[in-house]
Amino acid sequence: GDWLDTVRNAKIPPGRRTRAARQLAEKVAADRTYADEAREGDAADVCEAAARDIPEGDDDERLVAMREAFKSCAAACRAAAQDGGARERSFSFEGGREVVVREIALGVGVGAKVWRAAIMLGEQLAANPGWCEGKRCLEIGAGVGLCGLLASKLGAASVTLTDFERP
Repeated sequence: GDWLDTVRNAKIPPGRRTRAARQLAEKVAADRTYADEAREGDAADVCEAAARDIPEGDDDERLVAMREAFKSCAAACRAAAQDGGARERSFSFEGGREVVVREIALGVGVGAKVWRAAIMLGEQLAANPGWCEGKRCLEIGAGVGLCGLLASKLGAASVTLTDFERP
């Protein structure tokens, strides 16, 4: 988005472009959602191209810093893309109930990640286990299945998880 547009735009002052590249690299390394967006936007290629546009022999400190920031950003984007976006996440709920799910890159579809709404519903389910205990539960749009898995741990008689992603 905005960081990548700033990196691309040679008319923007070097300091601002450097900050944008550094911030993007930090976010990509720390947050899977940013890494997914960077992969979708070809951020590594954009940053590498921006670095190549700055002559190697130029010793202006601002330009040298900007070139290095672009290179670092490209490296961070490439590293984040290499793991395929998959990771396990563990969620702890009231009553000592823990659910582990596997998230994959958003490029695969929106159901590939745990959204805040699922965490909030999980908190409510854990606080009210009678909603699930002994009942047949259906989770529609389950994504990675956080709530359905929790319903099972809360003693649901049966749990059906459904989701659909168009090919």
